[in-house]
Amino acid sequence: MKRGPRERLAALIDTVESMPITLGRWLLILAAIIVVRHFLEQVSGQLKTIYFLSYFIHYPLAYLAPMLGLLGTGDVEIYEKTGLSLRLKVADEGSLPSLLLGFDNQGYGTWDKELQRYSRKSKGFYLTMTRSWYGAFGSDLATSLGVNYSLEGEDEQSADAFFGLEQNFDESVSFLAEYSLGLDDREQDELYGEGNGWLDLALSWRISDSFSFKFILSDLLKNGVYPEGVEGHTKGESFGIERQLVISYGGSF
Repeated sequence: MKRGPRERLAALIDTVESMPITLGRWLLILAAIIVVRHFLEQVSGQLKTIYFLSYFIHYPLAYLAPMLGLLGTGDVEIYEKTGLSLRLKVADEGSLPSLLLGFDNQGYGTWDKELQRYSRKSKGFYLTMTRSWYGAFGSDLATSLGVNYSLEGEDEQSADAFFGLEQNFDESVSFLAEYSLGLDDREQDELYGEGNGWLDLALSWRISDSFSFKFILSDLLKNGVYPEGVEGHTKGESFGIERQLVISYGGSF
């Protein structure tokens, strides 16, 4: 029996709804919605075009529901331990890179009480050098090199090194990347870090001097794996790529 337009449409909807939603499909759907909405608003309201990269995160709150589907790797869990982050700028950038001395004991993932560590260790004490350049996109490009020593060393303990860059596209949008060698967590023992290092990418939108959004893709090299005894996961299973949405507010008093 030949199907009519209504039956074909219903079959297409059923097919789409049954498709597994991956990170790539979520991002594609979100980008398509924003592009179509922006185009329709231009046509109907004769609005000026917003800077290309900016309008891709111009409406994040309007799409909070689909964005929430991108975040995390499971149910929401509250950290049991309170983290401490301290930073002191030792030297401003001049003929030499700027220097920043800091301490951060807030790791990521679950807290392993036996090994006294997070799934991804905190930086601990660290020293960072940063140099700014005039980038290829006609805006600032900042590159960083740092060394750190984590206090979470019941299993492995070593100094570590990390590299980072931040490319600004306009006054509010920037792309960030950071790679940590993970020298203090490299034994291939199916226990957290497996020797690939930790690679993170992020897109940041600064709404004002005090308020910003940041969307992060964490552990793109799938370095982290679950140890034995984690409910719902097998030993050696990859954490997977974690998605994070960070909302930051800063002020003075």
